[in-house]
Amino acid sequence: MYRQITLPRPLARHALMAAGLGALLGLAACSSPTPARYYTLQRPAGSAPVDAAVRTTGAVPAQASAAPAPAAVSGNARFALQVLPVRVPPAIDLPQVLVRSSEGEVVPLENARWLGPLADEIRAAVVTQLGRTLGVPEVSAVSVPAGLPVYRVQLDVTRFDTVRGQYAMQDVAWSVREMVPAGQATNGSPAVVLCQSRQVESVSDESTPALIQAHQQSLARLSAQIAATLARPPAEWRCPA
Repeated sequence: MYRQITLPRPLARHALMAAGLGALLGLAACSSPTPARYYTLQRPAGSAPVDAAVRTTGAVPAQASAAPAPAAVSGNARFALQVLPVRVPPAIDLPQVLVRSSEGEVVPLENARWLGPLADEIRAAVVTQLGRTLGVPEVSAVSVPAGLPVYRVQLDVTRFDTVRGQYAMQDVAWSVREMVPAGQATNGSPAVVLCQSRQVESVSDESTPALIQAHQQSLARLSAQIAATLARPPAEWRCPA
């Protein structure tokens, strides 16, 4: 047999409030946001070097792929680099990592974010890779020693696609320009080359770290192409074949 117990009204009210509070606390615990993870496009120090092969248009000739031995920044560099701020489409310059679905939908991953603005992340990755490969300083924020040639690098990212479990793709227009100090006489026009590169890296699995590593690899390959161009004298600058 069941026996019905009737609580006094004050006790019943307190019991209902306690039950409601417990339910709210339970919902809050279940809906606690997942902590965001932050990613960078810079490869870890000591990563294996990447060649300048262009996956969609062939490869850079062997003589252009061989970069000179790294020179010490203090006094021995043959030239200096000035890497301008990278231009990226506003639609992709977001804190979140963007992932494209097979149906064309682009979804921001709220719990996967770039460590810094995407344009800054791309620039930092390229500057670091060029410095390691060529052994020359980047002088955007410092004065340039007199007589040291300066080559300006500009990157314009037109596509930065990520498809989970499939590939990471980057389309980048880039230029290298020989800078001539004001008042200095030159023989002919300063050298300049404007190139277009597409990098496509397959993704090893469907995880977010795999996507980030694919983009790191793509930027490393792009940097290798730029370095292969800069390794030649300005009069011999060419886009990757």
